[in-house]
Amino acid sequence: RIDSFREILDACVVVNKHELHTRLVTYLIANEMLYTPANLAEMFLLLNKDNRDDKRWGYQKLYAYIDIKLSEALKQPLRKVGDWSITEGVRCDCNDCKELSQYLQSSVTQTKVWPLAKARRQHIHQAIDGMGVPVTHQTKRQGSPYKLVLRKTKRLFEQESYEKGKINTCLSKLKVSS
Repeated sequence: RIDSFREILDACVVVNKHELHTRLVTYLIANEMLYTPANLAEMFLLLNKDNRDDKRWGYQKLYAYIDIKLSEALKQPLRKVGDWSITEGVRCDCNDCKELSQYLQSSVTQTKVWPLAKARRQHIHQAIDGMGVPVTHQTKRQGSPYKLVLRKTKRLFEQESYEKGKINTCLSKLKVSS
């Protein structure tokens, strides 16, 4: 998905559409839920370096944003043992997704057994898959309605260490490229 966004930015450069390009860069910065700063850094590094230096394209603003966000992320302490909270936001604001969000944000709740009708279970399955969070979701086919069993996995702890390393690498590459 982010590759498509990068291709659109590159296309704007090819057809010399500065205003649209700048609006797209501003959109990226204003909508933090779209991509992680590390994803934006990787995209930024793939953009044409000649254009990144040209003030008309608005890349300085994007670079500054990525630099600040990556630096802030590096300063965050690692997760404490036993902290099961997941801070990624759920993109939908329906009541089920609000409850999902509460479960994800809980630092102590690792498992949730949730009786839901089929359509609601599917919606939650899709929300979790779309977020890419380390939560398994299975349907327990007993009773009525069936129960959705959510379980936060230990990958949550491994993923954070990996992300810190990725952020550090991205920040180093950005510094070298500028």
